Amino acid sequence: MLERLMPSAEVAQTLFEQAPVAMLLIDDAGRIHQLNAEAGRLLGYAKAELVGRSVEVLVPDVVRQKHKRLREDFFRLPSSRPMGEGRRLSARHKNGHEVPVSVGLMTVRIRANPVAVIVSLMDISAQERANRAEFLVRELKHRAKNMFAVIAAMSHQIGAASANVASFQTEFDERLNSLSASHELLARADWQSVSIADLVRSQLAFVNGRDATQVAIDGPALRLSSSPAEYLGLALHELATNAMKHGALSVPGGTVHVAWKTDEERGKFLFEWRESDGPPVAKPLRKGFGLVILEAVVPAVFGGSAELRTLPSGASWNLEAPLDIVLAGESS
Repeated sequence: MLERLMPSAEVAQTLFEQAPVAMLLIDDAGRIHQLNAEAGRLLGYAKAELVGRSVEVLVPDVVRQKHKRLREDFFRLPSSRPMGEGRRLSARHKNGHEVPVSVGLMTVRIRANPVAVIVSLMDISAQERANRAEFLVRELKHRAKNMFAVIAAMSHQIGAASANVASFQTEFDERLNSLSASHELLARADWQSVSIADLVRSQLAFVNGRDATQVAIDGPALRLSSSPAEYLGLALHELATNAMKHGALSVPGGTVHVAWKTDEERGKFLFEWRESDGPPVAKPLRKGFGLVILEAVVPAVFGGSAELRTLPSGASWNLEAPLDIVLAGESS
């Protein structure tokens, strides 16, 4: 009875071939001996194109050498288990794109000796998309809640300093446009981070009609996460608006230099706005929205300190924050 229940080689081959999960049979030298129809569909290969080739052809280029070492280590002490638990794995499709997968390993033994492994691959693209969509929904809820709080604080502060409804409307609209410019950059990057250079350019876009030599931007390729980027964007808008109305950008010969850098030795991120050759700027007597942003809110969000000075040649604003507030980024 038991013998009759044991699957024949023909039955085993049929089960392997028709399994709904992609499967490959790989020997201890890493050569592919067999693959089923689902594996061919998932990876884009005909069976004849893979049989006899190294399994590393299915591994993304950046981890190919590491995979070879891990495969050799596996056959020294093989066990049936999931592969790469806790790490994102992907298989290389014939056309070069990467398919996110979960991987299972089942050792094949003959007389207790490990001779091959059956690798099962499950496409988790749909799961990743669902997880990404869930993350974005959570992030949007958080962003919306934060944005409403910022707008509420903005309206109260501007309202307290406005002479009439018309001036309130004008100033409120300007700040909303500034916030919108930062949000547009963040949305393009899935609300992860923005290039500081891009952030500066977006907030100074409304002064582009000026002489190009009036504004200089200088700094390494660094990025800011969403909340610091939002508030630094508002600070830049306040500085630029003030420069156009009363400072260096209000006269033909005035200049603005925006610069940032890192001080590795002190573990600091440094950001500077410096105006030159402009009219003397007197510090406002009352604390309006701009001063609150520059002197209190931004340094608090960055976990650092800021100083606004009114010099004979124009305004100067310096921000100093812990280095870990910034992220390395690609050049813009």
